[in-house]
Amino acid sequence: MHIPQQQLQDLYTLWHSRLHHRRMPDRTDFMPEDFRPWFGHIGIIAAEKPDYHSRYPRWRVVLSGHAVTEYDGGDWTGQLLDEAVPDHARGALLAPYDQMVDRLAPVYWMIDSSIGGSALAKYHRLLLPVTCGVPGIGKVIVGIYAEPEDRQKRRTVYDAMAAAAMARAWQAAS
Repeated sequence: MHIPQQQLQDLYTLWHSRLHHRRMPDRTDFMPEDFRPWFGHIGIIAAEKPDYHSRYPRWRVVLSGHAVTEYDGGDWTGQLLDEAVPDHARGALLAPYDQMVDRLAPVYWMIDSSIGGSALAKYHRLLLPVTCGVPGIGKVIVGIYAEPEDRQKRRTVYDAMAAAAMARAWQAAS
């Protein structure tokens, strides 16, 4: 898979390196520190039982990096995506999850968004499915980067907070 956004391409390469001749890696194939280069730009989404009228899981936010929270306009940790995403954006944001389930493979896409009425921004998004000890998608590693990336590249206190939150969430998901 070729992804035009370099950080997400690197995240995909990490995910792909853990396949070991399987369709998806398992959550236990990763350590929290493996994600250090992407802290702040990743989230963890858990698959939950589908509604009775759907074959697709419902998706609960387990972890939301600070950049993801900023891009999405709020921290959705603990919430179901289909309840947290505004009605007008639901299809565009949730359809790739359905594609991932249908393919049992990563999905990359770009989405245009206006933030608080400001000019349109482009967001690169990547969904990387992982199993959790049983067949099927158990969790999804989500990577999100804005274009152009205008953040400072030096480490901040938020990077340290993101590292600690990622480690706690990963351990809690065990």
